Amino acid sequence: MTVIVTRHAKQRLKQRGGIKPSRQKKEAQDAYNKGLVQKDVSGSVKRYLGSLFAGYSPAFLKGQRVRIYKNLVWIFKGDNLVTVQKLPRRYHHYIAEVTNSR
Repeated sequence: MTVIVTRHAKQRLKQRGGIKPSRQKKEAQDAYNKGLVQKDVSGSVKRYLGSLFAGYSPAFLKGQRVRIYKNLVWIFKGDNLVTVQKLPRRYHHYIAEVTNSR
């Protein structure tokens, strides 16, 4: 599947991830394919991911895919990258451990 990077996602990748425009599509594709999904994590990280969408209707959430890759939370809707958020620093160590154990 080919990932489409929205205009908003391009802005957020540059702003929050420091990813150059020439690398954004490749990084988005890697995040989609190689990123950690919610079932790969547990505890406070899983609760944090759940809190990102607290209050949204199930219809809005349908088709959303969340990945953690390179200490960023990548939010996809279908095959479109919608936005990117920084993963809080307190979770970086845990994510590194989970990634290395895969």
